[in-house]
Parts: sequence; structure tokens; C-alpha cells
Amino acid sequence: MKAISAGLSLTGEIRTNNEDNFYIDGYYKEDYRSSSFAVTCSEDRDCHVYAVCDGMGGYEFGEKAAWQTLKLLRSFDNEDIEKNLKAFVLHANREVCRSYTGTGSEKRGTTLALVTIMSDRLTCCNVGDSRVYLYRKKRLERISEDHTRAQSMINAGIMSEKDAESRRDLRVLNQYIGVPEDDFIISPEIKSGIPLLKGDIIILCSDGLTDMVSDVEIGKTIKKSRRRNPELIAGALAREAMVKGGRDNITAVVVKIEK
Repeated sequence: MKAISAGLSLTGEIRTNNEDNFYIDGYYKEDYRSSSFAVTCSEDRDCHVYAVCDGMGGYEFGEKAAWQTLKLLRSFDNEDIEKNLKAFVLHANREVCRSYTGTGSEKRGTTLALVTIMSDRLTCCNVGDSRVYLYRKKRLERISEDHTRAQSMINAGIMSEKDAESRRDLRVLNQYIGVPEDDFIISPEIKSGIPLLKGDIIILCSDGLTDMVSDVEIGKTIKKSRRRNPELIAGALAREAMVKGGRDNITAVVVKIEK
């Protein structure tokens, strides 16, 4: 299946460093200190791989965790990756933990939203609150599930999604890459075998976008984009988040299914 894609990562209006990173078919921000990063890609591959990481842990710690995770992803990027997604997440978790254990440094970690496309099927894997969406026939659907205290309460029927939107105190992550295995074993959310159609658009993004721009607004931005061009959509989404305050780093990867 042919796909064209574009990714964009910006520091935002408030932060001074960019802890986000993204991955498009082997390309990622190899200099984790860079404040911005952009890629467009239209390569034919048997298996496409896309990811977004949102690092956490303070200056350089978050950047390194996101960078390290995507550097490891490149070594797993082959035709067997769909079978090894959980193994990759557990391996990345151990390596990120190992990198700060015994150094006296703060703990660090990263979210991960990852998509593979093989033939006409999509597989989604996520840990944390970076998200994956599918836009089809003017309708936006969230595929990933946030690993936050708020989402756990929503799932348990304690809180509605509408009420959770205003509770920033409940956006604490209960899973992310960088959790010591002595605390608990992380369990990535994996959804496989999602059928794709020509014209479908997949969005991967950090919460620097979704905290500023609602799902409804994301859908409207895609709808307004001329020819559904991934580069234009990524730029439009980032600009909208910046206009609304840009309180965090903003990252969006946009993938369009061509055939």
C-alpha cells in the first residue's frame, strides 16, 4: 500500500526546549537538542512505520528518552515489526531505565504512539497520551487510548469525557516508557488488523497539539486542507495549536493512503 507522509515538530510558544520527536520510515530527529524538525516522505515500502514520542523529565532528559526510543525503533523497523511491537516497547523501556539508573539523574521517560501499515491493514501501538487518529469520509476517529488517570476513570464510568476535558490534574500518566520494572510492567495498547482505504488519513500527535486543539477542530482542519496534502495538514494543525497558546511542544505526523 502506497502512503505519503509529513511530520512537523515545534518547540511552541512557552517552552525553551523540544522534548518531542517523531519517526517516519527510518527518519527521526537524530540531534535531540534541535528545537524543530520536519520531514516529508513518499517512499514505497512493504511496511510503513510512523511514531511520535513526547519526552518528559526536564531539560535534556525528556529529549534523550524520546530520541533513544526512536533510535531503537529503527533497529526493529523491518517486515516483522508487527509481530514484535510489545517486545520493542519492553526493550525500549528497559534501555531508557538503564540509561539513567545509577547516574544520580532525574528519572526520564517518554510516551509512544506508533503505527505500522502493511498491505491494506493498520496496526496501532501506544503507551502514554500521544494519540493516533483515523480520518475517513469527513469523520475523525481516535484509535489510541490515553494511559492517564482521567481515562481510567472514564473507562470505569466514574467520569464523562466532557468532564475530564477540564481536569488537567487527572492527566497524570499511568504508563510511559521509562518505568522501572520493579514498579510495574508496562502494557502497551495494541490494535491490529484495522482495514485502510484509499484516501484515508492517519494522524499521530503529542498532547501539545491535542491540549490546544479539540478532536472536532482537528477534523475541521483536515477537511479544509487543500487536496488533503499531509505537509499542509501538519502545518495547519501546528499553526492552530500555536495560535491557541502553544503551551507545550507540538508534534504532528500526517499519513495519507494513496492506493
